[in-house]
Amino acid sequence: MPQITGAINIKNGANTPVDIAYSPEFVSPEKVVLVDRSSGYPLGYKRITFTFSPSTTKRNTTRVGVAVSYPEISVVNDMPVLLHTGRFQNGDFIIPDTMSLTGRAHLRALVANGLDTVLALAMIRDLDTSW
Repeated sequence: MPQITGAINIKNGANTPVDIAYSPEFVSPEKVVLVDRSSGYPLGYKRITFTFSPSTTKRNTTRVGVAVSYPEISVVNDMPVLLHTGRFQNGDFIIPDTMSLTGRAHLRALVANGLDTVLALAMIRDLDTSW
Protein backbone atom coordinates (compact mmCIF):
# COMPACT_ATOMS: atom_id res chain seq x y z
CA MET A 1 0.00 0.00 0.00
CA PRO A 2 1.53 3.35 -0.97
CA GLN A 3 1.95 5.76 1.89
CA ILE A 4 0.95 9.36 1.24
CA THR A 5 3.36 11.51 3.23
CA GLY A 6 3.18 14.80 1.37
CA ALA A 7 2.63 16.48 -1.96
CA ILE A 8 2.90 14.55 -5.21
CA ASN A 9 4.30 16.40 -8.22
CA ILE A 10 2.49 15.86 -11.51
CA LYS A 11 3.58 17.49 -14.75
CA ASN A 12 1.03 19.81 -16.34
CA GLY A 13 0.09 19.92 -20.02
CA ALA A 14 2.18 22.95 -21.01
CA ASN A 15 4.45 22.81 -24.07
CA THR A 16 7.29 22.70 -21.55
CA PRO A 17 5.71 20.68 -18.72
CA VAL A 18 6.07 21.99 -15.19
CA ASP A 19 5.61 19.99 -11.97
CA ILE A 20 2.45 20.93 -10.07
CA ALA A 21 2.22 19.94 -6.39
CA TYR A 22 -0.94 18.03 -5.46
CA SER A 23 -1.31 17.78 -1.68
CA PRO A 24 -3.35 15.16 0.17
CA GLU A 25 -6.83 16.41 1.04
CA PHE A 26 -8.33 13.06 2.06
CA VAL A 27 -6.59 9.72 2.53
CA SER A 28 -8.12 6.35 3.36
CA PRO A 29 -7.50 2.82 2.09
CA GLU A 30 -10.53 3.15 -0.23
CA LYS A 31 -10.09 6.74 -1.42
CA VAL A 32 -7.33 9.32 -1.86
CA VAL A 33 -8.02 12.91 -2.91
CA LEU A 34 -5.09 15.09 -3.98
CA VAL A 35 -5.58 18.81 -4.52
CA ASP A 36 -3.71 21.64 -6.23
CA ARG A 37 -4.46 24.77 -4.20
CA SER A 38 -2.33 27.12 -6.32
CA SER A 39 -5.35 29.10 -7.57
CA GLY A 40 -5.76 30.55 -4.06
CA TYR A 41 -9.53 30.05 -4.22
CA PRO A 42 -11.28 26.82 -3.18
CA LEU A 43 -13.57 27.19 -6.21
CA GLY A 44 -10.52 26.77 -8.44
CA TYR A 45 -8.85 23.85 -6.64
CA LYS A 46 -7.95 21.06 -9.04
CA ARG A 47 -8.46 17.55 -7.67
CA ILE A 48 -7.38 14.02 -8.53
CA THR A 49 -9.33 11.23 -6.83
CA PHE A 50 -8.21 7.61 -6.66
CA THR A 51 -10.63 4.95 -5.45
CA PHE A 52 -9.85 1.35 -4.61
CA SER A 53 -12.32 -1.51 -4.25
CA PRO A 54 -10.66 -4.88 -3.60
CA SER A 55 -11.97 -8.18 -4.88
CA THR A 56 -14.56 -10.02 -2.82
CA THR A 57 -15.98 -13.52 -2.74
CA LYS A 58 -18.78 -12.27 -5.01
CA ARG A 59 -16.57 -10.25 -7.41
CA ASN A 60 -13.12 -11.59 -8.27
CA THR A 61 -11.79 -8.32 -9.67
CA THR A 62 -10.22 -5.32 -8.00
CA ARG A 63 -11.39 -1.92 -9.21
CA VAL A 64 -9.17 1.15 -9.23
CA GLY A 65 -10.89 4.38 -10.20
CA VAL A 66 -9.31 7.63 -11.29
CA ALA A 67 -11.24 10.88 -11.50
CA VAL A 68 -9.90 14.35 -12.29
CA SER A 69 -11.67 17.64 -11.66
CA TYR A 70 -10.05 20.64 -13.36
CA PRO A 71 -11.99 23.87 -12.72
CA GLU A 72 -10.95 27.08 -14.42
CA ILE A 73 -11.85 30.38 -12.81
CA SER A 74 -11.66 34.08 -13.56
CA VAL A 75 -11.19 36.62 -10.78
CA VAL A 76 -13.44 39.67 -11.12
CA ASN A 77 -13.27 42.40 -8.43
CA ASP A 78 -11.35 40.00 -6.14
CA MET A 79 -14.13 37.40 -6.44
CA PRO A 80 -13.58 34.05 -8.20
CA VAL A 81 -16.06 33.10 -10.91
CA LEU A 82 -16.20 29.51 -12.13
CA LEU A 83 -15.84 29.39 -15.91
CA HIS A 84 -16.12 25.60 -16.30
CA THR A 85 -14.79 22.31 -14.96
CA GLY A 86 -13.11 19.61 -17.05
CA ARG A 87 -13.38 16.04 -15.69
CA PHE A 88 -12.14 12.53 -16.18
CA GLN A 89 -14.34 10.03 -14.37
CA ASN A 90 -15.53 6.48 -14.60
CA GLY A 91 -12.06 5.58 -15.82
CA ASP A 92 -12.04 2.39 -13.77
CA PHE A 93 -9.25 -0.12 -14.00
CA ILE A 94 -10.68 -3.63 -13.62
CA ILE A 95 -7.95 -5.98 -12.44
CA PRO A 96 -8.52 -9.76 -12.18
CA ASP A 97 -7.07 -11.47 -9.11
CA THR A 98 -5.04 -13.70 -11.43
CA MET A 99 -3.26 -10.85 -13.26
CA SER A 100 0.51 -10.75 -12.73
CA LEU A 101 2.52 -7.78 -11.51
CA THR A 102 3.97 -7.45 -15.01
CA GLY A 103 0.51 -7.52 -16.55
CA ARG A 104 -0.72 -4.86 -14.12
CA ALA A 105 2.33 -2.70 -14.90
CA HIS A 106 1.67 -3.03 -18.64
CA LEU A 107 -2.03 -2.23 -18.17
CA ARG A 108 -1.22 0.95 -16.24
CA ALA A 109 1.43 1.99 -18.78
CA LEU A 110 -0.97 1.36 -21.66
CA VAL A 111 -3.55 3.69 -20.15
CA ALA A 112 -1.03 6.36 -19.10
CA ASN A 113 0.87 6.32 -22.36
CA GLY A 114 -2.29 5.89 -24.42
CA LEU A 115 -3.59 9.19 -23.09
CA ASP A 116 -0.40 10.81 -24.37
CA THR A 117 -0.82 9.72 -27.99
CA VAL A 118 -1.45 12.06 -30.90
CA LEU A 119 -5.00 10.70 -31.18
CA ALA A 120 -5.84 11.24 -27.51
CA LEU A 121 -4.25 14.68 -27.50
CA ALA A 122 -6.17 15.68 -30.62
CA MET A 123 -9.50 14.44 -29.28
CA ILE A 124 -9.18 15.54 -25.65
CA ARG A 125 -7.06 18.67 -25.81
CA ASP A 126 -7.92 19.96 -29.26
CA LEU A 127 -11.49 18.61 -29.45
CA ASP A 128 -10.63 17.25 -32.89
CA THR A 129 -12.32 14.14 -34.22
CA SER A 130 -10.48 11.13 -35.58
CA TRP A 131 -10.69 9.97 -39.15
